[in-house]
Amino acid sequence: MIDEQVAYKYGAVINYNTNCVPGAGSAIFLHCIKGNATGGCVAVPESTMIHLLQCMNSGTRIVIATNSSTIYNY
Repeated sequence: MIDEQVAYKYGAVINYNTNCVPGAGSAIFLHCIKGNATGGCVAVPESTMIHLLQCMNSGTRIVIATNSSTIYNY
């Protein structure tokens, strides 16, 4: 991550697979976009990332939903 100075200039950890379930992947991060794709993370423009970080607090929950109606389940 330290070598990715653009993508990881700002970022947040999405608590995914915190119990280390084998085969479920290791981690998902919310970070700045660099190029067109990520390795499984969520990427947004740097200005959006800065805004999101300014709005976050210790109670913030980052939810990855399959559609807008499922987000209300969280």
